Amino acid sequence: MDTSFRMDADGLGTLLELVPDFVVVIDATGIIRYINKVEEEYRMEDVVGQPLREFLDPRVRSAFDTALQAIFEDDDASSEEALLRTTGGTEGWYRSRMLPVRQDEETVAAMMLASNLAELTAAEQELNRIRRLLPVCAWCDRVRGEAGGWEPIGDYLEREMETEISHGLCPTCAGTLEDDPQPPG
Repeated sequence: MDTSFRMDADGLGTLLELVPDFVVVIDATGIIRYINKVEEEYRMEDVVGQPLREFLDPRVRSAFDTALQAIFEDDDASSEEALLRTTGGTEGWYRSRMLPVRQDEETVAAMMLASNLAELTAAEQELNRIRRLLPVCAWCDRVRGEAGGWEPIGDYLEREMETEISHGLCPTCAGTLEDDPQPPG
């Protein structure tokens, strides 16, 4: 049984169009020679043939130039996270990996795979928000810790948040202290 896999150029193009990442092939001068898809405000013919660095935030262009040079001089692959800004004004963070494209033992192009981090960033922000929720008993003000046990809020804050607790009286409690010297709870 023949287990080898072969794909013609049309099949490869169709496959690359389905990849959720941007697949960009650039030459040694940084010109885009192939891209599998473009953002909505672009047309394919407006992107192919243009310098990739023009689509990058100016703050990351130097890192891009260094990575591109390393591909062609040393065959060094790289991975970066960068803010890309489109001419339409939208911007987003992308994780990019740049790899050498070799032909006959020579690097002839660089392939950059760029993943949009917007969904990942949104999920991380939601996770951080959830982590900030503190389960507190509505009756005794004890806090449920990660192990599931309940403990005084002061102990929890000192341990988990490295916060020192000092005690005082709020105006409401100070007013009731005269009537009943026992603390609530």
